[in-house]
Order: sequence, then structure tokens, then C-alpha cells
Amino acid sequence: MILLLYPLAAVRMMGAGDGKLLGVIACYLGFFPALWILAAAGLLAALVSLCVKARRQFLGRRLSYLFRYLSLLARLKCVFPYDPPQAPEGRLPLAVPVFGGVLLYLFGKGVVGV
Repeated sequence: MILLLYPLAAVRMMGAGDGKLLGVIACYLGFFPALWILAAAGLLAALVSLCVKARRQFLGRRLSYLFRYLSLLARLKCVFPYDPPQAPEGRLPLAVPVFGGVLLYLFGKGVVGV
């Protein structure tokens, strides 16, 4: 799990604590459920991020930075940290979407009843 998440932490798209959290989840639930939870958390985080940035009128600047970053990656063919210009709302913690992914997994598998 750590080898899978290292590239995201290396380019600063995910913090080291988020990787540790997903590692603990993989220890308790298994590797493949942790991958499912990571995918669900990524989708939840993207949805929350888009809503927050659109509401605070920060979405256009953030998307233009992302596209410039991706074009530089393609042109230079080297990986460098993704560090957008920070604003107070610049970073969102991944722990909450990971918790949402865990809940979706547990309720979907019937492990936790309503």
C-alpha cells in the first residue's frame, strides 16, 4: 500500500498522514478493500473540493494551475511537486473523505447495519 501511495505523497498531492491512515485501513480490512476505499475517497474528495472551490470562486484559478502543471509534466517529462499558490482554502484534509469511503464500504458490504 505504501508503494502505491508514495508517488502521490512525493508530488505533495497527499500528505504522509493520509498514507498512514490508508495503511492502517489496509491492515484491518485488507489490501483490495483499501483500494476500493481509496477510490471512493478520491471521488468524495474531488466532489467536496469542487463544491468548496466553486462556492469560494477559487475554482478557475485552481483548474488553470492544474492544467499548467500537467502541461509542464508532459513537456519536461519529469515529476516535480504539485504546489499550487496557497490561499486559506487551498488544502482540504483527505481524512474525512477516507472516513466516508470506509463508511460506504462497510455499509455496502453489510458489515454495519442501519
